Amino acid sequence: MEKIKIIIIYLFLAIVIFIVDILTPLGVAAGILYILVILITLEDHRKNSPIYLAIGCSILVIMGFYLSSPGAEGEMWKVLSNRAITLLAIWVVAILARHRIQVENKLIRSESNYRSLISKSPICIHEINLNGEIISMNPAGLMMMGVEHEDKVYGLNYLDVPIEEDRERISLLLHQAKAGDAAKFEFAANGPTGKLYYLSSFNPIRNEAGNV
Repeated sequence: MEKIKIIIIYLFLAIVIFIVDILTPLGVAAGILYILVILITLEDHRKNSPIYLAIGCSILVIMGFYLSSPGAEGEMWKVLSNRAITLLAIWVVAILARHRIQVENKLIRSESNYRSLISKSPICIHEINLNGEIISMNPAGLMMMGVEHEDKVYGLNYLDVPIEEDRERISLLLHQAKAGDAAKFEFAANGPTGKLYYLSSFNPIRNEAGNV
């Protein structure tokens, strides 16, 4: 359904631009608006869409040359140069859009693979925000915690998990992790079947600015 919706948008926009182009006298580069059709492919995520649409838009630009009303006499050089510039712009944008889609698709696949590895890992892997709250946990971690769903641990303060005598030590390590220092440690926690012992670590995640 989403694919059909995108195709309808492509066709509608291309037809509108084509009508504008043929109603505009030759010499006016109205066909440059076809770039908008190419730019929509950035939401399509199919790498060849920009090329296919560039071919279609190029055909419409050439058709517009023959169907548009005549411009001023003696300015055919301007008409031809405008059409050539329009075709060049369409193909430059199409090539750049295709490259952008390829990069984004690669990132999406990488993210999908990463999440698959996290999900299938036999090790408890979880994310903690700067307030010390758990915001995600993989299935192995949920099993260790004795719960079935992630919402059971979402918002739980990490320092509520260790037994009381380990909390001060881990609180200090957590504070250091917020400052950017990784740490490995052991702690005990009260589980559903008694006391459990864990080997764990804090690994800071930084954003593009380098902040944790």
